[in-house]
Amino acid sequence: ATLAPIKETLAATIADVGFVRRDSTVQDPFCGSGTLVIEAAQKALNIAPGLRRRFAAEHYDFVPAAVWAEERQKALAASRLDAGFEGFGFDIDPNAVALANANAKLAGVGDRCRFEVADVKDFAPRPSSIILTNPPYGERLGDAAEAAALARTLGQVWQASPTAGLYAITADADFEAHFGKKAAKRRKIYNGMIPCQIYMYFDRPVKPVRK
Repeated sequence: ATLAPIKETLAATIADVGFVRRDSTVQDPFCGSGTLVIEAAQKALNIAPGLRRRFAAEHYDFVPAAVWAEERQKALAASRLDAGFEGFGFDIDPNAVALANANAKLAGVGDRCRFEVADVKDFAPRPSSIILTNPPYGERLGDAAEAAALARTLGQVWQASPTAGLYAITADADFEAHFGKKAAKRRKIYNGMIPCQIYMYFDRPVKPVRK
């Protein structure tokens, strides 16, 4: 599950595509190291990207040291810590789940995200939740048949549940056939050097009002 972790910038894009809001419940049945759920949490809480990072430019003499502290304080003040966001991630790999929980704490959203060991066949989407996921595909998993079976199981689980929508990024050109339903919308995108698509499934293709 941690073979090909998704980049934070790409995860943030998927959170945007999925219309994650401050009160959203987000789930990922193939969470790996937790990047999609964590980025969704940071978006919902309006936590600025890189807020907890340190940068080489902080040591440049021509940049006043106080500037960094002031800007970090402004970013912290803009955070929506009262947001009702909840994030849940699941993965069959215990090591991935442990890493995801650790990453959430490092990102400052450990109290909003929970990661557990679970198989996709046991995944129970919460009502009105948004599912953001990067399901294993042939190039990542190394077994196209197994990847197709996982996509098929995901489709069966999702279609039996009343979620707000599912947004899956994959390089599998036959994902819709395996999933069992044609996407309402697709968007071409790259995961590193791998051409992928975001397959979007939702009941009402209407952009929700942002809060």
